[in-house]
Amino acid sequence: MSDLKIAVDLDGVLAEAMIVWCDLYNKRYGGALTLEDIRGWDVWKIVNIPRDRFFRLLDDAWLDWEKMPPTERDVGKKVGLLREVGTVDIVTGRSVRTVSQAKEWLKAHGVPYDRFVRTESNLAKINLNYDVFVDDSPELMELIASRSTALGILYTRPWNRDTQMPTVVRRVTRWAEVPPIVRSASTRPHAGL
Repeated sequence: MSDLKIAVDLDGVLAEAMIVWCDLYNKRYGGALTLEDIRGWDVWKIVNIPRDRFFRLLDDAWLDWEKMPPTERDVGKKVGLLREVGTVDIVTGRSVRTVSQAKEWLKAHGVPYDRFVRTESNLAKINLNYDVFVDDSPELMELIASRSTALGILYTRPWNRDTQMPTVVRRVTRWAEVPPIVRSASTRPHAGL
């Protein structure tokens, strides 16, 4: 096993939180929003609600974690392949009030991990010491590209699909693409993965 430290995001990368979020939003606001309608990172701007209301609604979605599907079938097995080359931490900006639900979701979907790391914000992840970040945040990928020697793997979603990424960021459309990229990185020296 290599000594790579791999950070895997939760919302939008493993769990389809935004599907449940859209359902709640539609019920509460009389909308017809779907996952494909979310074409930007700042969802609250798209639907014209305050940012804190967006995050409260996302917390409410996590309180209904049993209804939340994975982003892909057998996502736990695919994440497990990463453990062949390093340690895998779930690194998320989940609120304190939803950590237990998030851990229950991971357990229910058989997602193996070494540590569960909660950050105060998605962008705070850049300050953590990881060799690889698998995330859906285009903002985090920009920071990784400009300020880090870590490898950034952007998991393509409707909200980041149209975002241009620096060439050092690897974009994937499905989980099967992630382990080969990480394996390839594990054979190189860590400086400038």
